[in-house]
Parts: sequence; C-alpha cells; structure tokens
Amino acid sequence: MAIGYDYKDRNAEAGSHESEWRDDDANLVKDAVEELQGIVTGSATIVSSKSDFPAPISGVITLVAGVTYRIAGAISIGTDRIVTNGANLVGLSLFTDSITYTGTSTMLTITSVNFDCRNLTLNATNGTLVSATGGATHRVLFNSVLSSSSTFGTINSIGVFEYAQGNIAVTTNGMLFAGTPTALILTATGFNGLLTTGTYVDFGTAVFAVGGDAVTVRANPPSGVTFMSGLAAGANFGVGFRMSGGFFGATGTGIVLAGIDVNDVNVTFTGNIGLQDSDHRAMVYVAQGDEAETAITGGDGDLGNPTPVLGTFTEVISQRWTTSSEGILTYHNGATTEVYRFTATLTIEPAAGTNNVYHFYIAKNGVVEVHTAAHIQVDTNDPEQITIQGDISATDGDQFQIYAEDQTGTQAFTAQNVNFGVDN
Repeated sequence: MAIGYDYKDRNAEAGSHESEWRDDDANLVKDAVEELQGIVTGSATIVSSKSDFPAPISGVITLVAGVTYRIAGAISIGTDRIVTNGANLVGLSLFTDSITYTGTSTMLTITSVNFDCRNLTLNATNGTLVSATGGATHRVLFNSVLSSSSTFGTINSIGVFEYAQGNIAVTTNGMLFAGTPTALILTATGFNGLLTTGTYVDFGTAVFAVGGDAVTVRANPPSGVTFMSGLAAGANFGVGFRMSGGFFGATGTGIVLAGIDVNDVNVTFTGNIGLQDSDHRAMVYVAQGDEAETAITGGDGDLGNPTPVLGTFTEVISQRWTTSSEGILTYHNGATTEVYRFTATLTIEPAAGTNNVYHFYIAKNGVVEVHTAAHIQVDTNDPEQITIQGDISATDGDQFQIYAEDQTGTQAFTAQNVNFGVDN
C-alpha cells in the first residue's frame, strides 16, 4: 500500500543535506532520513512492492512529477521500465533497499528533468541502467548507489551529472557521454564488473562546457578494457578536467587512459596511484656554436628598452608548451590559467668595456615581469653567470622569453650556456 506524507514544513527546517557513507547503521539511517527531507519539495510515497509505483502502461512506469519514492526493501519491477518524470528515488540503506529490472532495454529514462537517486542498489543485469538527456539546467545525481547492469548508459547534454560514494558494475560497457554536457563529478566511486572489452567512462565526442572532477575513483580494468576514453588533446573539455586521489591497482592489465593523455590541454591528473601525474614543463638551451651577439642600441636594449636575448635555441622537452628557435615558450592549456616557475641561467660576456651593468628579465608577451629582474656587472674577457627566476601566471597562448637591457650604455653582449625552462 502506498502511504503519502507531506514534508513541506519539515523540509523548510531540515534544508538540503549531503550524507556521508558511514559504516554505522544508525548514522546511515539518520542521514538518509535527513536527505529525504532535504530532497522532498512536495510529497513522498513509500514503496514496499511494485504495486506502490504507478501502474505500468505498455511496459512503462511513469513516476509522478515532484514525488520522492522511498524504496523500502527489495523491489522487482520485472521487465517494466521507469520514466522518472521529475520524481526521485531514495532508500534508507543501499544494503537493504533495491530495485531490480529484468528486461533488456533501459531501466531508468530521464528526459529534461532533474533526478536524485540515493542509498539504493539498482540492478539491470540484462539491460542498460540509465538514459539521461537534458540541458544545461538539469542535474542528475546518484549518491551512495550500487549499480549493476550490462551497460551503464548514455548521458546526453545533462548540465551536471554526479555519481558519488558508490560503485558501478558493468558486464558490457560503462557510461557514454554525448552532446554538450556542462560538468561531470565522480567522487569515491568504484568501477568493476566482468568486462572483457569496452570502456568504463567514455567521453566520446561530447564537449563539456566546463569539464569535471574525479576524486578517489577506483578501477582495475582487465585486459582488453579501458577505464577512461576521450578525444585527444583534451578536446572534450571547455575549461578543464581534473582527476586526483584515484587508485588503479596492479591487478588490472587493461588501459587506464585512451585518447586522453595526462599532459593534454585542459586535463590535470595528480596523486593517482598507478597513473602518472600531469607534467607541464618546457626547456630550451643554446648549444655551443649557436650563440649570437645581442646588439644594444639607443632605444633597443638600452636602459628602459629591454630586448630579447639572441641565439638559436634547441628544445629539450615540451609538455603542454611549444618552443621556438628564438627561445620563446608558448603556453597551451585551453581556458585554464596557471602559475608556473620560470628559470633561466646564462653566462654573459660583453663585446668590450668594463663594469658593464645589465638587467635581465623574463618577459611575458613582450613585456618584462619586473619582479623577475636580475642584475650583473661584467667586463669583457671575464664572463659571468646569472640566474633569472620568477613565478608568473600563464593563460593559453601567452609567450615567454628572456629579455635584457644595458643600464650603463649600449654595449653588445653574447649569452653562452643558456638554459631556459618552465615547470609546474
């Protein structure tokens, strides 16, 4: 029997509450009740059997918009599918409350509505768990959910898709993203199952308006299976995707990343066991014989008019950066701005004269960064080494180069043993 409750007044006091998954059953139940109060804006219906759902029509159970269905126990819906229609599904404990679908189609269809699913086990072992389609204003949340399915399903253009504090088990394929989603959030989620081919998280050709975060994700993809796949050069993400604290153990012999690389534009991987950290750096140098004299003239290289240090530069490494033979380091990271440490070392010899005083800088887009200034006094035939260093913010397309000016006159110099690099 379905029992209705009006939670409007209690919800106003309780507010929205995100639970933590705890082992303590008493806290788990308490948190789940508070969650239920936070989710519900109208009424809730307790579901202790399939008959407490709306009657299926042509194999489809269409939930009532605005209602939260509180699942009590193990519910089998057979081959009938669920259209969420703006309703929510909530249990008190994922260990005792579940919904099982035995069909081969899609268990949950979410179309242009928000959806909140918590503290449940969802079984669709012969079919697809979810098909979610919407727009930038829609949010789909699975929190403390254990799901088991042949295929997880497609998330198409949903504003925010979040799967937190749960587990995803699939036997054929995982989640596929399509269209223009806004953001993906994966938190404390494990991926497993009996896959022999396929991908757990496939970004496909989707282009996220923002990107996403994956924190403490766990997976051991077996041979022939990929954990995460996407377009090369971070092309799936408009702003950035970050994954940290993940665990990809030694028992898996499959592929952790395909298409995506840890050093692609717009992606950052840090602190993941079994996966290399992103390494954003570049280094160039001037080899012996490739030095060139940097001329100093009135208005070009004299005091107040710094000029680029000349020479033919050779690249050592560039990851998320490009370099040029003029010693220019160009940053490439989409819409993300980061702060980097720049370091240059070089040995200076004036063409003539004594007590020549030069100022050296790191310049950004042709303008010297004053805080990087380094000074040296040097005589001809008595070269001196100088180091220039500073932290500078970089946005996509910014260019960095070593600049110099002569404080005491217009004496040309040659830079030898030049090394110029950037590191994160």
